Amino acid sequence: MIPPQLRRVAKRSAPRIGDKIAESITAALAEQTVIVPGAEKSNFVLKTLARQLSEVRRARAELEEQFESELNKHPAGLILALDAGRRRSDRRDDPGGDR
Repeated sequence: MIPPQLRRVAKRSAPRIGDKIAESITAALAEQTVIVPGAEKSNFVLKTLARQLSEVRRARAELEEQFESELNKHPAGLILALDAGRRRSDRRDDPGGDR
């Protein structure tokens, strides 16, 4: 069975022979018998990296909450937050503008 994504990419790249290319790729992959040392560890590595990324995102969210809380306590917190937001949007709108 040819994966739909492979078929779409092959058809987009070569409209006339896309199906034949997808079939050839699928057949070649089915014939592969090479075993790469450590290939079974890739699942472990990917899961570990995904967990670490999730932890980093969670930590960033906690830091953002703490920062906003402290900023809101500051007498000029609202002004500082508004100024920082304006500067951020200025950078997005005009990457070459003066700062």
